[in-house]
Amino acid sequence: MWKARAERTDTTALRRLVRDELELGEDDTLTISEMACPKQGCPPVETVISIFPADGDAYLVRVCKATADVDAMDVIAALAWGDHPDQFNPASLFTDDET
Repeated sequence: MWKARAERTDTTALRRLVRDELELGEDDTLTISEMACPKQGCPPVETVISIFPADGDAYLVRVCKATADVDAMDVIAALAWGDHPDQFNPASLFTDDET
């Protein structure tokens, strides 16, 4: 039997906010994902904002809230105090490794 698909959150305003705050251009890529975290100590759900600058290294920031609950201050705080670009490792999203 098919499960009903979860309702998607419109991330247009959130994308615009991140693009404006970081002064991202048309060639820069931005993804916003809501993810469950099974690791101990993680919030049950978080919003992951991944930034892939055309001329630099990719990085991400996390907001410990569901995407629908993220507001401008959450994004600004995450960008100011969130994950450091040097710590980004896409594989770490899918492993239990703490490296």
